[in-house]
Amino acid sequence: MRRIEIPRRWIQAFLVFTLGLVSAPLPAQAWTSLDAPSQHADLDAPQPHHYASLSLDPAAMALLRFGVHAEMAWSRAQSVWLSPSWFQRDFERALNLAFGYHLWPLAKGLKGLFLGPRVQVRRLYLEKAAWGAALGAELGYQHIWGGFCLGAALTYDWNGLPQHQGPPKHEPGARLSLGYAWL
Repeated sequence: MRRIEIPRRWIQAFLVFTLGLVSAPLPAQAWTSLDAPSQHADLDAPQPHHYASLSLDPAAMALLRFGVHAEMAWSRAQSVWLSPSWFQRDFERALNLAFGYHLWPLAKGLKGLFLGPRVQVRRLYLEKAAWGAALGAELGYQHIWGGFCLGAALTYDWNGLPQHQGPPKHEPGARLSLGYAWL
């Protein structure tokens, strides 16, 4: 079995990127003054936001990749997600588990622009079974009508999977999501 080697500069860039997202300042509407009471108490009350969503990728399903994307927001500006999937075509099969973090700069819960790092772990079944991993990032937008959500994201992964001979493979991609979000 080939050992997966991730270059040190990629790990450092990933850690700096993640630290920058976690330590990013919150938008102005998230800060409130404790010193002076507001003249508009009704307007300052926190608005409810969607805190959980469950979605499918119809474009991936057309390419025989079946999975689900579950996301949970712990604040109006931050969320974590998990996306297990299964792929099978001809003699190639793969079980994939992707997870990551999203920063929502507009602080509207699971609605609006998002960006964040992602990690994937894969179990490939070609001629023989092999494990692999990928590090990446994604940038996207999600809109919610009532509870129904529609989103799209651009992804970029550095793929350190063992079946690739030679240098690591860089994979740009896209993700479409169609699902439901809860308050």
